[in-house]
Amino acid sequence: MAAMEEQRFEFTVVRNQPLKPSRKTLPVYDKLNRAERYYQVLANEDLKQLKRVEAALRDVKGVAKSRLTVRFDSQTSAAIFGENHDSLQTLIQLYRPRTLPPCLVKNYIAQICAICIDLHDRNLVLQGALQLGSFAKEATDHVFLMSSFGVQSASDWNSKKACPLYIAPELIRSLSSLSTTKLTPCDMFAADAYSVGLCGLMLATGRSPFTLPYTKSFTAKNLLEAKLRHNPEIPDDLDNELRCLLVHLLERSPRKRMTMHEAVQHPALRCHTDLYLGLSPQGKSAAISEGCVRRCGTSDPSVQTQVDTSYAMEAKTFTRSPTPPLLALDPSAEPFCLWLNEPLGDIDDKSSSSENNNDENNNGRSDL
Repeated sequence: MAAMEEQRFEFTVVRNQPLKPSRKTLPVYDKLNRAERYYQVLANEDLKQLKRVEAALRDVKGVAKSRLTVRFDSQTSAAIFGENHDSLQTLIQLYRPRTLPPCLVKNYIAQICAICIDLHDRNLVLQGALQLGSFAKEATDHVFLMSSFGVQSASDWNSKKACPLYIAPELIRSLSSLSTTKLTPCDMFAADAYSVGLCGLMLATGRSPFTLPYTKSFTAKNLLEAKLRHNPEIPDDLDNELRCLLVHLLERSPRKRMTMHEAVQHPALRCHTDLYLGLSPQGKSAAISEGCVRRCGTSDPSVQTQVDTSYAMEAKTFTRSPTPPLLALDPSAEPFCLWLNEPLGDIDDKSSSSENNNDENNNGRSDL
């Protein structure tokens, strides 16, 4: 039953039509579509648990301004999506939480990758918009704060909406040198992979990936300059597969960096791919063919097989095939939504079990 509860409260990405209004649904504003959708909300007992979690955190700077609260699992863990940029950076520098088990870290990275893949398919990027702060109140009580400032067009990225800690090195160089070269969507997709790697590293280590001299005079400009000089510190004692994944996501060269489509085929995430991309066994073959076209320029499944076998784990590294050019993206793909899932059955039923739960949103703080 515990495993079922963990599945139930885990946030994931599903592509689904809006639910019809009912007594147990509340309107949630979808920033991507600029339209009102209706999502199921948590049961009363779940809302009470979340309310207790949030009440315990209200004295933490920035949490009181959160707009959306969701549960990760059956423990007393919560993820708070807020809009206070400075407070989340403060949390990152002040708190040093305990770490999560590698299986949960891989689980959450797979979900973020699924979000990015869905965004990239619609020519949107999350670069600089996603932040992750975290701390632990007790030995078994982990709280993760994630802040999203919305997505941006991959063809028209605005650095004003980015968090300095999560921006990719190549974008820092382009900003610091006042380069007039226009960034392409492929540049932004590669930068997203770096941001996902930073979030994954924070989940795995429970601390900021950079050793930086935070002081009152330490500015965002100082942070950007420091990031150009230092690489993220990836501990050697991490799970082998997880460390391998993070090393390739945090590659400084965008041409050598792993893409989101490559990440979900990595051994660390492959077992989560079907669940978070919502693929049934029947739809898997179609997705493989579609992935071949996007990644390899052909619908021949044998090409995909060759790509899959290139991810062979040996020691702490694996061999990557050359990154194929991205083809034209489909702007008509459906948007992603964050859901709180009911207990999941077999993956075969995943496509039909899309009437799941989401949380609520209001104009100020989430009072639940």
